Amino acid sequence: MKTWRQRFSLNPGTYHPYDDARRQRELTTRMRWFLMLRWLWVGAALAAAGLATTPWAPPGLDAHPLLGIGLWLALANALFTRLARPPLAPARARLLVVAQTLTDYAALAVATHVLGGIETPVLILYLTEIALATLLCHRATSLALALLGTAFALLPTVLEYLGLLAPVSIYGAPFNPGFVHDPRFLAFYLAGVSLGFLYFWYVIGEITASLRRHEDHLAQACDQLKTLDREKTRAMLHSAHELKSPLAAIMTQVYTLQGGYCGDLPPKAREVIGRIGARAEALMAKVLDIIHLSNLRTLVQPEADMAPLDLAALLRQEVAAARELAGHRGIRLVFEAGGQGPTLVCASKRHLHTLFANLLRNAVNYSRDGGRVEVTLEVHHDRATVKVRDQGIGIAPEHLESIFEEHFRAPEAVLQDPQGTGLGLPMVKEIARMHHAVLRVQSRPGEGTTFSVTLHRAPASS
Repeated sequence: MKTWRQRFSLNPGTYHPYDDARRQRELTTRMRWFLMLRWLWVGAALAAAGLATTPWAPPGLDAHPLLGIGLWLALANALFTRLARPPLAPARARLLVVAQTLTDYAALAVATHVLGGIETPVLILYLTEIALATLLCHRATSLALALLGTAFALLPTVLEYLGLLAPVSIYGAPFNPGFVHDPRFLAFYLAGVSLGFLYFWYVIGEITASLRRHEDHLAQACDQLKTLDREKTRAMLHSAHELKSPLAAIMTQVYTLQGGYCGDLPPKAREVIGRIGARAEALMAKVLDIIHLSNLRTLVQPEADMAPLDLAALLRQEVAAARELAGHRGIRLVFEAGGQGPTLVCASKRHLHTLFANLLRNAVNYSRDGGRVEVTLEVHHDRATVKVRDQGIGIAPEHLESIFEEHFRAPEAVLQDPQGTGLGLPMVKEIARMHHAVLRVQSRPGEGTTFSVTLHRAPASS
């Protein structure tokens, strides 16, 4: 069980690790909330000032202070918006939060007096400021801002009690003067508001600290999962390399026997040796796919020999290579390129070759005999989208989320192509990730599947 000191700790390092990129993004996002909320208050103040000039306004409502509040907040928010432009360091962000909070407190204090002092519900707006300060600042800073908010909220009432400000009543009844000068009521009012504000700060602080603890635990769990995934990839790569050598030796012996270097073999023996060779070649292809996928997962973009290349020319080569496979089954491959001239993208040629070769091979393998496969290149202002559409067996909706997992194959896919490895689409996914490409898939069972890959275009000057 936590002690009171642990739960109420003011140590900013306990539950508030603002020193990483994730916290910086969080601060920037919440700062935008703060700025947008203030523009709403500017509009409310100006609207109230306009209402005060109409015949329907309460008799004690003065438009001039409300107009001043609106202009003051608008100028301050314009300045804060300029100062809050990214990149925004955490220390500077918290300093801006403090400045903005104090600015809002001053405006709310004036609004509290103008709108009737203890008669007005403006005090509730202080709670939003305290909540935002608790979300954005360390515990000690948020406590100081909560205490300052309490002081600003009570300041108009204290000044009215001391006679330095004339009580204002917008309801046309002397409600304020009757109670403000009663010491017992004043003490009860001051204590109630103070305790209410501090209790609100404590509750919001506890909720925020709990959420941040859970967020940190999730981040640690995510890091552990990434570490385990890297270890799994290394183990898989090591195992694949261990399998590669004996497989190569087996295939060498098979080729030796098939070549007749050990003498003539009976027909039955040749048939058995042929099956052994086919299975060994299939297993070697799977091992090479595992090695390729493992290498892709450990590769980052700067190491991927990126260079400007003509995407249309690459696709023509891939389609021409796939036509040989498709021709045996009467499948027609069609390529349509949009735009004029070359379509340049900054990419790795050998990896894009692997990506589109896998997509085209899948489109052909899972198409029906005599079907049609369409490859289209759509060129936009700064992007190029390649779509590979077939009229094959399609993918069931419940399997769409799993097709990019290693070794996963839907039952329909196994029946259509028993020799598949289930590693082609995982490689496609990793290559798309490496190129910061957007990969989408749409499919209907029995009607076909469309894979689309959207790449960033390279400047024409390159």
